[in-house]
Amino acid sequence: MNQAEYFKQYYEENKNEINQKCRDYYNEQKAKVLKKQAEYRLFNWHKIKEKNLHYYDKVREKWAKERWDLRQKVLERLGNKCSRCGFDDWRTLQIDHVKNDGYIERKQLHWRKLYNLILSLPEDELKKNYQLLCANCNWIKKYEEASKPF
Repeated sequence: MNQAEYFKQYYEENKNEINQKCRDYYNEQKAKVLKKQAEYRLFNWHKIKEKNLHYYDKVREKWAKERWDLRQKVLERLGNKCSRCGFDDWRTLQIDHVKNDGYIERKQLHWRKLYNLILSLPEDELKKNYQLLCANCNWIKKYEEASKPF
């Protein structure tokens, strides 16, 4: 067993104690640790930026595919066509909140959570809260709702 394997095995066997010691040290020396971290970021921002760019380049394609697949499932679940006019070009279809409370939901939910929520809702709940509209119908609905008297 080489040294790297030994340390890995040791860590796996003693993970809780090691992590507790790290937490204790951090809590005791919090100000000092935060100062060191800030100094490191200040003097090594270019390394951090390069590392982040490399990371995002690696995962960007994976995230895009994941979002695409999830969006296709949501569109399929909602009927793959506009609820008003029947237009079925996926590029223009938008998820519409029937009760016009989408702005609240967008503040609270990340797109992934919204898509997963839509996929998990029972059919009657889904139809009561969401529909697909093409971009034109969605803007028309928005205009009609805005021009209603209170």
